[in-house]
Amino acid sequence: MGTFNPNPKSGGAQGPPDDVSLIRGGPFYRVQHATRLLPSDRWNLGRRITLAIAIGWLPLLLMTVLFHTHALRSLLSDYRANARMLIAVPILLIGQVVMETRFRMIVQHLREAGLLDAEGLQQMDTIVARLRRWRDSIWPELAIILVVYSNVALIYSAHLRENRPWALSADGHLLPAGLYYVFVSQLVYRFLFGLSLWKWLLWCYFLFRLSRLNLLLVSTHPDRHAGIGFLGLSPMGIAPVTFAAATAIGANWRYEILYQGAHLVDFKLYAIALLVIVIIVAVGPLIFFVPKLAAVRRQGILQYGTLGQLHSMDFHQK
Repeated sequence: MGTFNPNPKSGGAQGPPDDVSLIRGGPFYRVQHATRLLPSDRWNLGRRITLAIAIGWLPLLLMTVLFHTHALRSLLSDYRANARMLIAVPILLIGQVVMETRFRMIVQHLREAGLLDAEGLQQMDTIVARLRRWRDSIWPELAIILVVYSNVALIYSAHLRENRPWALSADGHLLPAGLYYVFVSQLVYRFLFGLSLWKWLLWCYFLFRLSRLNLLLVSTHPDRHAGIGFLGLSPMGIAPVTFAAATAIGANWRYEILYQGAHLVDFKLYAIALLVIVIIVAVGPLIFFVPKLAAVRRQGILQYGTLGQLHSMDFHQK
């Protein structure tokens, strides 16, 4: 793994040539790097997941035990809160490693596979440098936090409408654990989710710009995709994020089925819509390459059709 420059003053464009990371940059990464939580040469997933749970979920448990012990069972059985804090948050942190691995693998293959000439490689380096600048900017992560807290009123009203003894008092006011969940725990989950979507947007931009470069495609390549079949590995980069989102959505559906009288078939259309959205998000960026592949296919049919005809006629005459 290459060396990364965590210094925010250095700017993305000044990074080393192998700095093609989507994850290792930005204020959130710099804070983790400065505290040695996320060093340059490893991911420390166990420590980071433990810290995220300690910040997002453990205080809920402690506050409930200390102030409202009778509501402890309610907290431990609250699948919606636990699914977000104990399943989705760790998956989102693991997803950073998956997305990083896929992105670096694909960029490295582009450098080695001869798909770009010297000019194309220089253009790709320019694209990566732009991605580094955007990755290192404070504004996207600040915008994510603002969007999260702009929805605090919705989260608050959701708590008031629901029967959560660990979060709500008998008269409908948020208890300390409820306040912490609204203003801190939800921030942990939603910020990590928003950050993952931002990194995926950077990846989609890279694919879009790559599709506009002069790729040296070969219609007879054995991968049956003119040499860019390896791009089919990219949807796996967003898979953990979609799993985390499905976990949170599924937890809400479970609550409505168990406590509000809903039936599983009531969510049929929503499930179909969720599946369509996931497919569009994961596979949609590959559509950028369809025009090039279609052109290569047409050209290959004509060129190798002519070659095949000539060889067939020559064989027939002999």
